[in-house]
Amino acid sequence: MPRKLHKTRKYGTFTLLCSSILILVIFSVAKPELFDALAIRIQNYFWPTIVGLLTFFGFVVGGVVKNPPKSFSKFLENGFLQIAVVELFLFSAGISYFAYLTSRPGQVEVKLLSGQELPKIKVLVTSSETPGRLDTLLVPDILPNQKPGVLTFRIVDSSYETDSRTIELGSGEAKVVTLTDRKISGTIIVDSDPRGAGIWIDDSFTSRKTPDTLRGLKKAEVRLKLEKEGFAPYQRTVNLASIPQQNLGVVPLRKLFNVTFLCPIEDIRWELGGRVYVGSQEIRLPGGNHTLSVMKPDGSRTPKSFYVDRDRTVPIQ
Repeated sequence: MPRKLHKTRKYGTFTLLCSSILILVIFSVAKPELFDALAIRIQNYFWPTIVGLLTFFGFVVGGVVKNPPKSFSKFLENGFLQIAVVELFLFSAGISYFAYLTSRPGQVEVKLLSGQELPKIKVLVTSSETPGRLDTLLVPDILPNQKPGVLTFRIVDSSYETDSRTIELGSGEAKVVTLTDRKISGTIIVDSDPRGAGIWIDDSFTSRKTPDTLRGLKKAEVRLKLEKEGFAPYQRTVNLASIPQQNLGVVPLRKLFNVTFLCPIEDIRWELGGRVYVGSQEIRLPGGNHTLSVMKPDGSRTPKSFYVDRDRTVPIQ
């Protein structure tokens, strides 16, 4: 064999061996899940894979048995081992191509069942590849250059009922997702004990009193408040996105009592219900157990519990 060709094969084998090892190491560290996907694909080509492995090890063993390499340089000159290195390089090149085929970005077009173009609806997109929120779309819209994986699209617009769709986007695929855009028309049925409490929705008085039925509420979440003279206000948040019609039943209102707090020293500071008071005070409180804390000059606090079921006086020491 001409010396020049001999050296070319030798250095070519070295280059292919280094390239193969480098490719395999990079994918093993940066994208180990690729080998799991490859193993699943190989199951469909079991016998060709066995033949390929036996051929590779056959060349390696044949080269070692026939002409045992005494040094790395001699190893690169072994004809059987050179063929084995070529096969290893083809395998690593195949992995590179497989990585490309399985990671091509795709596209998702998100539509609305009603077919409306305006107004657009806010949709939250989450992905299995990137846990947490991925993006927020104003639908109808197109989500381009999306990595393959499981995607979930969920309507989060406050004027529409919640609807979601989950798809598995393959490499290079283009899919269409259609969401049901049903406007919220919520209903709240509410009563109180005693009756006749004024009904407030989102800090606006409805001019209605309990018992009553509120229809045509257009928001996914509303703040309900009941107010009646002599009783503590009742407040709660009602979610109409998941359950558009809700019966809250009879809401018991807590009666208010006049409670006088007496302080022997007028500059004593004390806290009740998140508010700080100084000295003697008269406050209206609902019936039940309450706890205040007396604030000492050294920064410490002394708790004091009391029960209210009538107008009463509470001394603060």
